[in-house]
Amino acid sequence: MSVDNGKTGEHLRLSALLDSGAEICCVKNELVQFEPVVTGTVQLRLFCGNPITVDIASFVVTCDERSIPIWCALVPSLHDDLILTANAVDRLFAADAKLSRVFTRSMAQRSDNQSVDENN
Repeated sequence: MSVDNGKTGEHLRLSALLDSGAEICCVKNELVQFEPVVTGTVQLRLFCGNPITVDIASFVVTCDERSIPIWCALVPSLHDDLILTANAVDRLFAADAKLSRVFTRSMAQRSDNQSVDENN
């Protein structure tokens, strides 16, 4: 997946996690090497711990020739590179282009378990 700020043409190649419970897309702040266009702040209520206030910026996400604009919270020390909401993924799939393959963590877990079962 590619993420850019829609202005300079600079982009990042990131792996993304679909979080169906997320209300806003999030990107690991430390990975953003270009200057994002910060438009405000948001307070995030984390799964555990205290709420944090982070910047929000506009990005363009591209996957297999499909591109959509998204708003992302710039989150320091985020576990994943990029977290996409279900709405963002739905919009990305609805974009007019060919999608060749989607691989989720649950699919990886299943294939790992199958490999273990096949070896026993």
